[in-house]
Formats: sequence, structure tokens, C-alpha cells
Amino acid sequence: MEIDWDDPCAAATELRRALNERLVGGADVRVRIRSGEHEEEVQSAVVSIADLKAALASAEQACAAKRGERPRRFAIGAGFRR
Repeated sequence: MEIDWDDPCAAATELRRALNERLVGGADVRVRIRSGEHEEEVQSAVVSIADLKAALASAEQACAAKRGERPRRFAIGAGFRR
């Protein structure tokens, strides 16, 4: 798997795939990270699902901003409904 952090939409796609692989029991994950001229390859036997979810959420927000979409809002309501 190769992640280009310069393109947040592509990064979100690859992170989603890595998360799905991890959820179905895949323990060995190899990730190639490329940013500009810097390239790094990391292989890990254990990847935290929480870390993958956090990275995916961040990439999805950056992708939405790149496409011009408004960010999600989670407002706190007044506490009652009619």
C-alpha cells in the first residue's frame, strides 16, 4: 500500500483500505509514505485500529476541505424537544 500525503483524498482511500484489512484480521501491514521528494516505507505487524481511524478522519476532513465541502458540525442541542 502506498500513501501520497500530498493528496488527502488518495490518502483517505488507502487508509480506509488499511482499516478494512485490519478489521478482517490482517495483522501485517506495509505502508509506503511519499511526500514531495521524501519517501519512507514502514512495515508493522500490529497497527492500532484507533490510530487508523484517527488518521482516516483527518484525511477525510482534509479531502472535504480540498473539494470545497463544509466541515461536519456536531452541535450541542438545548436538551429538549417538542
